[in-house]
Amino acid sequence: MQTSWILANTLGWTLGGFIGSITLFKTLFTVYFIIGLLAYGFLFGMLNGAITGVFLIKIIKDNNRSIT
Repeated sequence: MQTSWILANTLGWTLGGFIGSITLFKTLFTVYFIIGLLAYGFLFGMLNGAITGVFLIKIIKDNNRSIT
């Protein structure tokens, strides 16, 4: 009786821990994935903005030079 109870308990804890860790991992993965996407979008947007800004400044300078 005692041995089977310990076995059942161990099996239950193992299965519960396994399922719990998978759920936790999926949740963490989703959170990290969203954070990663946001960070990537932010960095890409900054890079894009910097390139656009440099080109705009260059165009404005060229226009000012051609006007004067």
